[in-house]
Amino acid sequence: MRVRRLMDQKKGSAITRFRALNGLEHRGTFVAFLFPLLLLTTLGLPFASALATTSHAPDPDTTCSSPLAASYAAVNSNVARTNAESSAYYSEGITGFYNPTFNSVFEIAETVVPYPTCTVEVESVNVVFALHNSTGGWAEYLVITENPSLASIGSTTQTQAMYSTNTYENWAGYEVSGNSQASWTVEYAYSYWTQPTPTYPTSGGCGSAGVCNVDTWVGLEDAHGATNSQLDQDGIWANCTPSGTTCTDSYTAWYESLIAGGLIQCTPSTGGSVAVNGGDTIYAQTVNDAYNGGSSSTYDFEVTDTTDSPAQSCIASITGDTGMTAPIYGDFMTETGETTVNGYYEPLAGFSTDGFYFASMYVQQIGSFSHIDTLYPYGSNMENYCPTGVLNVGVGSLSSSGTFTNTYYSNQYTSRAYAPPTC
Repeated sequence: MRVRRLMDQKKGSAITRFRALNGLEHRGTFVAFLFPLLLLTTLGLPFASALATTSHAPDPDTTCSSPLAASYAAVNSNVARTNAESSAYYSEGITGFYNPTFNSVFEIAETVVPYPTCTVEVESVNVVFALHNSTGGWAEYLVITENPSLASIGSTTQTQAMYSTNTYENWAGYEVSGNSQASWTVEYAYSYWTQPTPTYPTSGGCGSAGVCNVDTWVGLEDAHGATNSQLDQDGIWANCTPSGTTCTDSYTAWYESLIAGGLIQCTPSTGGSVAVNGGDTIYAQTVNDAYNGGSSSTYDFEVTDTTDSPAQSCIASITGDTGMTAPIYGDFMTETGETTVNGYYEPLAGFSTDGFYFASMYVQQIGSFSHIDTLYPYGSNMENYCPTGVLNVGVGSLSSSGTFTNTYYSNQYTSRAYAPPTC
């Protein structure tokens, strides 16, 4: 059983909040939390649904959510917008661009005295405008920063097309929608990546499980973090079996539908064997069969090691996923998977980087394939708390052609993602 919580605070004496007001579209890295404050019930989720970071299991009435929400609600966004548009930062910032359009307002605040006192201090209010090029396309965001009294004090521009940076306990990468409302159907997700080689994690070892893993995959879902268990995915599972401080590495190609069945290893009888080594170029795709004119409750999978000569592939389909006939996100992820050895959960293996490229999706309403940097990506870092926060895997910025790199930092506390110890 897992509890999945969208993060509403970071542990410690200070909590940084980024809030959006009157947002029409949010595609800047300056927006850190666009997700609602909610605490989902305990879910019995199979492998690979995401867990958002929290330092322990706080109840809704034992956090500073309400004071932070009150601070957010008190912002007069109309005055903030008027002051921003009359500032010199605005007139300078829109020079050379076309059709500046008001986008949103967000507040940065922190709790300088933690729960139960919950003293909130506003650091800034920020007004966002979308700037366009001569053909009407989006060019960048202009962000006018104001002090708590709503006086303009500076400006920045944001060009990275990322809605937000979220935090999960077991995922790092991008969840990508086809439009800003995340209402369009994503029928096809694919990517190439350079297969990470698992190494012995000097920051924490492989713990009581005696094995560490790192998994790379592509998938389709219809809720952030697959909180409703609707996720179809495929990729490569890499294990580190340590001997001292070195690893015997092994690799498994797999595919999975959370609703219609568990993880299936690729073998000659389940789609084909794929021999993988660290550093190989891997291609994976997850497809709703409606793309091929088939059933929207059938998902098609392919995992191919293109380095092999000839290339080795696992190709399979799973039927019966009637709960997700119109996925709205494509996923491109590095994960520490849920698996147990001797009754213990495996922690994250060490690795250098996990580099994705040509990450792309077919969005039904667009009618063509698009690299994910041209769509609506939500970035996620892998982070764990016990009780202080540790960044395990950091998601890199997207560049052209759907290219990004996830970077390993530490495996500390990753074995607690599914069975938190007493910290």
